[in-house]
Amino acid sequence: MNKKNFNILVVIANFGNSQLKYLEQIIKEYNLMTYNVKIIIHSNIPLPYEDIEVKIFKLKNTRELPLTTRQTIYENKENYDLFIFTENDILITEKNIDAYLKATKILPENYIAGFFRYEKGKKGLSYPDDHNPHKWDIKSVFKIGDYVFAHFRNVHQACYVLTKEQLNQVIKNFDFVKKNRLVSEFLKGEDIESNQNIEVKQTIKNKFLKSVAIAIIHILSKKFLDRLKKQYTIKKLKLLEEYIVKDNIHKYRLCAFAGAEIYFNGGFKKVIPISHFDDFLIYHLSNKYIGKYGKSDNIMRNDIKRLIKKVKKIKIIFDFIDTIEFISILFGFLIIIIIIMVQINMLKRSAFKSFLDHLFFLEW
Repeated sequence: MNKKNFNILVVIANFGNSQLKYLEQIIKEYNLMTYNVKIIIHSNIPLPYEDIEVKIFKLKNTRELPLTTRQTIYENKENYDLFIFTENDILITEKNIDAYLKATKILPENYIAGFFRYEKGKKGLSYPDDHNPHKWDIKSVFKIGDYVFAHFRNVHQACYVLTKEQLNQVIKNFDFVKKNRLVSEFLKGEDIESNQNIEVKQTIKNKFLKSVAIAIIHILSKKFLDRLKKQYTIKKLKLLEEYIVKDNIHKYRLCAFAGAEIYFNGGFKKVIPISHFDDFLIYHLSNKYIGKYGKSDNIMRNDIKRLIKKVKKIKIIFDFIDTIEFISILFGFLIIIIIIMVQINMLKRSAFKSFLDHLFFLEW
């Protein structure tokens, strides 16, 4: 593939001026790529760029800003080979794009490769999206060629990457550009941080009550599932678990939902290529969650090792099953041959007996 002829549209959502240094960094990264990259910025403030198209949006709630990027992507759906939406502090490298395109070639059509955000602190790397109640889905692990994939239940990554074919599938599966539906469902009273008029004490109280409510729901949900395990088959339980996970999308804030929706309404199952994990790491430049939440690098690497070992164990089991199946088929084939030979032998004996009887009758 000639990268210079491969056209990429990058649409960046920029909130205010507090993260302009990160915006500068990611623009520089895209401009250094071998690919033919076009950058468009959606911002709620004017920006001093003459060589980059900047669209200004005056919004009552700035968390609607990521939704506006969909219209720009939709209008250009036939003009580019790859589409990237990103917030202004997510560093996607050329290595990430190369890895994404390679993984896309081998994945089934209903699967999509995802990325994992990391941050840098004094104690090393941290992964802010890996926190309770989100975790790896151990039942989702599978292998294709040299790749091992697994689904992580938190699909938020503050960006998404879509090929032209994937974008068309997303558009077919849900109303990609209509934002009013999302605003009406998720904006009203859901995000207390978006309301700047709330007093600090009231905000802390609401957060505390919300945390307690989520904890109670989580405990009850776990007990509920444990009880159902005794009543339903594994298949029905799996469907129920998937429903509960899917229902958790309502806990995403609006700005996060705008980027994550393609992974649960777009007709895809998002999977992380854990065998090539480093190629799918994207740097969250602001490091805003360091020390607040997220797993350390050591814990993450150990989790991935366990997932990959699970695939190897499954492969051994499947190989054993395949061997048993082959032996069973071979044994069945031999039984059929023996039955046929016995039948032939019986027919021969029957024919010989008939011949003797006939001969004896003639002599008599």
